[in-house]
Amino acid sequence: MQNGSCAPVYSQPLKVTVTPASQGGSLAGAATVCPGANSGTLSLQSQLGQVLRWESSTDNFATLTTLEHTGSSLTYQNLTATTTYRAVVQNGNCAVVYSQPATISVRPPLEAGRVVEDAVVLEGDNAGSLQLLDYSGQIIRWERSSDNFATNIQPLANTTATQPYQDLSSTSWFRAVVTDGYCGEVFSAAARIRVNRAPIARNDTLLVTASPYAASLSVLQNDTDPDGDGLRARPLQLTTAAGGTATLGVNGMLSYTPPAHYLGLDSLRYTVCDEVPEASLCAEALIVLDVRMPAAQLVVYQGVSPNADGKNDFWMIEHIERYPENRVQLYDRYGTLVFEMWGYDNQDKCFSGLANRGIRPGGNQLPEGTYFYKISTGPAAPLLKGYIVLKN
Repeated sequence: MQNGSCAPVYSQPLKVTVTPASQGGSLAGAATVCPGANSGTLSLQSQLGQVLRWESSTDNFATLTTLEHTGSSLTYQNLTATTTYRAVVQNGNCAVVYSQPATISVRPPLEAGRVVEDAVVLEGDNAGSLQLLDYSGQIIRWERSSDNFATNIQPLANTTATQPYQDLSSTSWFRAVVTDGYCGEVFSAAARIRVNRAPIARNDTLLVTASPYAASLSVLQNDTDPDGDGLRARPLQLTTAAGGTATLGVNGMLSYTPPAHYLGLDSLRYTVCDEVPEASLCAEALIVLDVRMPAAQLVVYQGVSPNADGKNDFWMIEHIERYPENRVQLYDRYGTLVFEMWGYDNQDKCFSGLANRGIRPGGNQLPEGTYFYKISTGPAAPLLKGYIVLKN
């Protein structure tokens, strides 16, 4: 500036600083990922200014989530839905700007589907097909297992939605394996084809006392089912081979009445079935009915006098004939066995004072005295012990 004719002078200078406008830059690292287990990093490039924060949105920023992060890179992980990210940048006092967005596209989750449907079939004679429903992607194979895929897995070369089965001999599970070509494999819910095996019916023996007595037993007590199913008898009321009457209930209880005055063996056959309504199997067994006289307690006479007077000429053991497997032994006072008889019957097989064991001077006639007996009514029966007095 100049005042009149004076020399011109300069004012103090004023510096005007122009700050470049904020530039949001661009994001590198957009990707397509599988749902759930995923991770990656987005990097901000060519920005001008400082990063104030990051923002994310699953609806193109109609709504958003603020991420308190000021770095130039951002890590994402375990996304379940497609998400778009952007950085918020400001250079100095210039206006806040946004970076170009980057989108992490999450593929739709694979739908493994379900196999229909469970069934119960007969062992060895069965056929059918299973169907995979409600799945997405491609079927790459089927699998079969005998233990619901715990340890046993058998691949099946089938890429269709239908899996046939035929002539199964054991219970099996089936499932399909599905993929979309990117996100690995998923397994469908399995279907079980249960193979029902026949029960095992075992023969029974029932000891029956003669008419008018009756006897009963549960015929299922020794029958089993290899699959652990419940068992039921096929009800019947019938006449047995010997003419007795029998009634069998569904619970397996058999009631039997022998014919009047009958002694000996009788028999009938019965059927037992497993409780599997869809595919029940049955088996047959034989019941042997051993009809005997009622057991009786032995009455052992203590005196024998074989003098042909018709009184106590032989040693009487009442009811011994009801035990045909009996064994009778007599010992003298020295413990020597002097008489032994199997099947003692008070008639042809009886003791009348004669020894049949050992060598005795003067013959088999035993001297008068006391003799000690042991009587068994059968191989496993307890011994009956006592003494008798022999008088000639």
